[in-house]
Amino acid sequence: LYKINDDIDAILYTSYPGQAGGMALSHVLYGMYNPSGRLVTSMYPNTYLDRVALEDMRMRPEEEEKPNSNTLGNENDDGNGDRYPGRTYRFYDGDDVVYPFGYGLSYSSWDYSIELMAMEEGGQQFNQEDGRFVLDMTVNVSNTGSMD
Repeated sequence: LYKINDDIDAILYTSYPGQAGGMALSHVLYGMYNPSGRLVTSMYPNTYLDRVALEDMRMRPEEEEKPNSNTLGNENDDGNGDRYPGRTYRFYDGDDVVYPFGYGLSYSSWDYSIELMAMEEGGQQFNQEDGRFVLDMTVNVSNTGSMD
């Protein structure tokens, strides 16, 4: 409900702040430090817990519903049946996540670009695990704001 509550502007998750955590937190709250915090995991919708058994550690989603799958389909089904939706930002293909991997705020502004490298003949790398080609790329990130 916090996403639709107008009285909540932000959530600052500090996890295990340690001995100096209180001072560090005050620096963030008063704008003395730019945390540039980003989520290290995806935050899934509640329906995810209804469809995935906690002991099931498969990463890739199932292509289609399987009658003997380890998922937990129930009466609150979202239309995807018992199809396993996968895990992590790389493989999950279920309902929209609440907050995606890497989501976060900053007191600064950023400019970024992604450049795919031109592939020469024979320059492709083949990933034997999933049969996909791997491309070389460069990601350029610049802090364009006044906070370091």
